[in-house]
Amino acid sequence: MDGWTREYLAEEAGVSPGTIRNLEEGKLSHRSVEPVRLVFENKGFKFHGKHGLTLQPSETKTFAGPDSCEEFYEELLTIVKQKGGEMVAIFKTQQQLARALWRHRFCSP
Repeated sequence: MDGWTREYLAEEAGVSPGTIRNLEEGKLSHRSVEPVRLVFENKGFKFHGKHGLTLQPSETKTFAGPDSCEEFYEELLTIVKQKGGEMVAIFKTQQQLARALWRHRFCSP
């Protein structure tokens, strides 16, 4: 967002600079928020709840479905082995952490 002006964002979203100013002031409407949200998402940003916005790396991968946890662990272990280093991971539950550690210890070739 460095270097983004109100005018730049308005032009990219197809809205007026006044609409961007209104959004900045918290005057929200679905009609004006949606095109602005799409500009941010097309530039690689992701919204989290009402007030969170982060820039996602271009290599972001989403795991979904019934086997998503297992697929994530496999990918995590593969990356750690390829990099030959350490990786920091945050797990939602202790059970997920234990499962990841167990797979690493007993399932690695």
